Amino acid sequence: MAARKLHQFGMKVTVIDKGRNFGGRMATRQMNGSRLDHGALSIMLDTPDAERIFKPLIDDGIIQPWYIDERQRMRYHGADGMASLIRHLGHGLDVHLSSRVDRISTVDGQWHVRFNEQTTLQADMLLLTPPVPQSLALSADSDMVLDPDVYTRLNRIRYEKCLTLMVIYDRPIGLPYDGFLAFGHPAAMKIVNNKAKGLTSQTAITIQASPEFSEQHFETPSQEVEDLMLSAVALLTNSKPLEQRLHRWRYSQAVTKDLDYYLMTTNPAPLAFTGDSFAGRQLTGAAVSGLKAAEALHNYGNVTA
Repeated sequence: MAARKLHQFGMKVTVIDKGRNFGGRMATRQMNGSRLDHGALSIMLDTPDAERIFKPLIDDGIIQPWYIDERQRMRYHGADGMASLIRHLGHGLDVHLSSRVDRISTVDGQWHVRFNEQTTLQADMLLLTPPVPQSLALSADSDMVLDPDVYTRLNRIRYEKCLTLMVIYDRPIGLPYDGFLAFGHPAAMKIVNNKAKGLTSQTAITIQASPEFSEQHFETPSQEVEDLMLSAVALLTNSKPLEQRLHRWRYSQAVTKDLDYYLMTTNPAPLAFTGDSFAGRQLTGAAVSGLKAAEALHNYGNVTA
C-alpha cells in the first residue's frame, strides 16, 4: 500500500523483499497443483478506513466475498489468493525479490541500502515494513543510533507466533459449506478449506494453531508438530493427507502495539516504520499505517524541497 501510494505521488519507488514473493503474511503457497492461503486468511470492511481502501478493489474483482462470520460481518479474500492482492498493488513497481537488506547507512543525508551483501541503492527516504524486531536488528547491525523515543516505543512492541500447516487430503473433510471452522483445539484453532475460496478443486486445508501451542512448539521438529496438528483434525475426518507442509510465523500478529499509525524520524535522513504493529486492526491497520507513512514522507519531501 505504501509503495503504491508513493508511486501515485510521482516518487520513484524501489521495493526490496527477502521473500520469493513480496507481501509478507499476505501469503499464498502453491502445493500439489493447489493454492493455499497460509498467512492472513481474510479481509474485513469493519472501519471507514477499510471501506475506503478495499471497496475499490472489491468493485474491480481483486477481492471477493467469502463468508459471513459469527458477528454477521462479511469476510473477503484475494480472488486468486491473498497474495494476489499484493501482486496487483505491486504491478509496475521496481521490485527486488529474494533480496535481504543487510545494512542501511547515510552519506550526506542520503540513505545507502545494501542488500544481498553486494548491491547498494541510494534513496532520499526509507520506509521499513518488516516486523519491528527485524527492523531493530537491521538498525543495530548497521550501527544506527535511533531517536531514543522512537527506539523505546518500537522496543515495547511484542508479537505472538503461529504454526500453520497446509495439507492436501484425499477426499473432503467435515467443514462448514463456507470452508471456515473456528475449531478451538490448541493444535488447530482455525481450519480453512481453500476449495471454498475457489483457489483449488482439491481438498486443500490450512490449519492454524493457537498462540500458546505455537509458542510451546515453535522449535519442535517439524514431523512432531505436523503429527500433533493432523491428529487434531483427525477428530473431524477419516480422510488421509496426501501432502503437507509446515510454516512457522515467528511474528504472526502484534499483541502489544504502538498507539500511532507509524513512527518517523528525520535525523540523519527521513525514515518511517510501519506495519500491523501500529494503530488499527491487523490487516486494515497495516494498510492504513503504510498509507499514512507514505503521506508523511511525501509531505516532508515537499516541505524540504
